[in-house]
Amino acid sequence: MQPTETSQKEEWMTMIIWRGCLARLSVLQMQLPLLLPLQVALLCFILLLPPSVAAQGPLPSSPPPPPPPPFTNIAIGKTIYASSQFSSQYAPVNAIDGIIPSAGSNSSTFISANGTGEWLVIDFGEAMTISSIALYHRRDCCGQELVNAEFRLGGAAVLLSDASNYFYNYRLDNASSGPGTTGGVILLNLNPPRTGRTLLVRNSNVNPSPYVRLAMAELQVYGMPAGNNQD
Repeated sequence: MQPTETSQKEEWMTMIIWRGCLARLSVLQMQLPLLLPLQVALLCFILLLPPSVAAQGPLPSSPPPPPPPPFTNIAIGKTIYASSQFSSQYAPVNAIDGIIPSAGSNSSTFISANGTGEWLVIDFGEAMTISSIALYHRRDCCGQELVNAEFRLGGAAVLLSDASNYFYNYRLDNASSGPGTTGGVILLNLNPPRTGRTLLVRNSNVNPSPYVRLAMAELQVYGMPAGNNQD
């Protein structure tokens, strides 16, 4: 096969570049340290690469790691206990059923019996990393009965026979100061997120009035299994 005019031109240009590089290297070898001739030799090599190879450039870097899974409401459907309940209509499970009643309604609401220091605790069944908590006060009335809501995070399974131990778990915060408000919301953001298996909410109201109860329309806990965390 006869060489084409284009291939002959490419060979001619390659020969000129190569000869020029060799001549330059001969001079630099005598005048300058070894590093600079090596740089010129590398430049000659790059210039002599086929266009398709030279155009590729550096290899792409590794793709970034995938983002961590989003935080979701991990309270729904979990095991939940309370120190008491006002009646079967206002059971603890109402606090984590994912339903926020409409204004003025007490349906799907948890209400404890009358008493000071009433509490409610969720057992997630495994260690969870929690980023935020939202407690929705009763929507019908009596929001002021919950005073200085206390949140505590623990690492052991719930044992009702020794429930008082949960009062000594890690205290996240006094998320509210003073009495709550009907229809209001307590928001607790944890920065950095905290890890634990159980979450206790306690009413710090010490008023001896017979109308002191722990009540909430919904308790939302946003987090993920601790094993899903990524650096």
